Amino acid sequence: MRWLAIGLIAIGALALAPQGSMQMRLDGRWEIVRRHDDGRFQGASVRSYHAGDVLAINLRGVGFRIYGVTGPTGGRAVIVMANTAVTTIDFFSPAKHTDVLLYASPPFPRGSYDVDLVVAPIHDAPSRGTYVNIDKVEVIP
Repeated sequence: MRWLAIGLIAIGALALAPQGSMQMRLDGRWEIVRRHDDGRFQGASVRSYHAGDVLAINLRGVGFRIYGVTGPTGGRAVIVMANTAVTTIDFFSPAKHTDVLLYASPPFPRGSYDVDLVVAPIHDAPSRGTYVNIDKVEVIP
């Protein structure tokens, strides 16, 4: 799949970044969700429940934030940088919530970074699914 250049809005409405500071690629069977007036950024998100699917992000800046939709079918995703798992983020909550800050990177030296968000095959015990649902990604330039 090709890289998507990001202005202010791309992949429905997934990214918020200065022009040229981020590219994204969806690898796997991601679904683009549009026209949801429930608090998602620009009414859209991307989601997958397929373990191993990857949202690949190439960014230029000093940090980033990932926002998502949590709910009763939420699963987990692993954030990978420099081929190292940084953390696991959890998309489960008893009720649906949108625009949830799920991860804020620590500050790092200004530069270019590759970040992968990988759908994990696991979820919290009470969850009824493994959905990873990304509302937006913000780059800190």
